[in-house]
Amino acid sequence: WMAIMDDANKNVESLFEPNNMKEITKILRCNNRVCHAVGPLFSNQMHLLFLDLINLYKVYSERILVLISQQGAIATQMSLVRAMKSAKKEVLRLLITFIDNSGPPEVEPKTIAQNFIPLVLDTIIVDYQRNVDSARDPDVLTLFTTVVNKLRSHVLDDVPRIMDGVFECTFQMITANFEDYPEHRIKFFELLQSINMHCFSALFNIPPKIQKLFVDSVV
Repeated sequence: WMAIMDDANKNVESLFEPNNMKEITKILRCNNRVCHAVGPLFSNQMHLLFLDLINLYKVYSERILVLISQQGAIATQMSLVRAMKSAKKEVLRLLITFIDNSGPPEVEPKTIAQNFIPLVLDTIIVDYQRNVDSARDPDVLTLFTTVVNKLRSHVLDDVPRIMDGVFECTFQMITANFEDYPEHRIKFFELLQSINMHCFSALFNIPPKIQKLFVDSVV
């Protein structure tokens, strides 16, 4: 991992080499399994990895957007884009596992909310919102469901931004018809349920348009 990141610091194009992309995905999967096994003890490793994970996600997101702007949504079927999406998915899954298995005394919910969530919002929410439908990963919704379920009152102030970033664009995806994007549909309502249960007061701080859509969705 360190060798790949060192090479990327010298030449970011190295991140798009097929062998490096496969290795990155494999390393992330291994870390996910370790995180599952050791739980909160993984916090030291996550502190070492976190900025690299965010930067990697950002670099791949930007390249995917460039390719889509050049070739249209069909670009999401390219082998290069599929490999980048796979690496991004593993980043999401590792973050989900880490947050879901976190706990005191190794890592307090407040620590995660303050030290990790701002960069996650800046990178992952923005990418999800501005992407084409076929490039939006449903695991983004799972990530923020996990954030709300685990951190609760510590992310009350972040809920309006989460809703602004994922709600309307996902709502449009799943209401165009009742067949497309079944994963997004399920995970969307799981996110709404978690917000309703654990951060209900935050709903009063979201724009009226999204409030109405939220109520219509639940009803």
